[in-house]
This record gives sequence, structure tokens and C-alpha cells, in this order.
Amino acid sequence: TILDAVGGSIAGYVKPPEIITAVYALQGTDTVATTFTGLNGGFIIKGITPGSYDLHFYPTDTLFKQTTINGITVTGGKVSIVDTVQLMK
Repeated sequence: TILDAVGGSIAGYVKPPEIITAVYALQGTDTVATTFTGLNGGFIIKGITPGSYDLHFYPTDTLFKQTTINGITVTGGKVSIVDTVQLMK
């Protein structure tokens, strides 16, 4: 697809999977892309320009805390897999 041709991707999982979580990819203060986790807790952000990104995770259940992963490197034509994010209360 065109999105695949534009750049790279970031993928991973959030636990517990039943908590739908918004995932934001930021460069500095600019939000570059967003998505939500699926039924299994998985997410993928496709078609982003190669570079370094911070991922911000915002659970829809407010009993769980927001969290951030800094410095995810995206390479063109590749999928960057991040470690599983464990949401904490």
C-alpha cells in the first residue's frame, strides 16, 4: 500500500489486552500518528517517516496510568517492534 511505501512502522502489544489504549507517536512535541490497540492488545502504526519517536500510551480505563517509551528508531521499509507495555494502576 502507499502507507507501507512512505516509511516504516512501529508495532507492539499492551497488557492487559482488554484495556483499549490510545497510542501516539511523537517527534518532539509534534504528534505524527495515532492508533488504538486491538482486541488482543496489539497495535501498529504504519507509514511514518524514518527517525526517532516517543510513544505515549493513554488507557481508556482511567484506573490505569499513562506511560511513555522514548527513542523508538524507525527505519524505512522496516517494522520496529517495541517491548510489550504493561499498564499499571
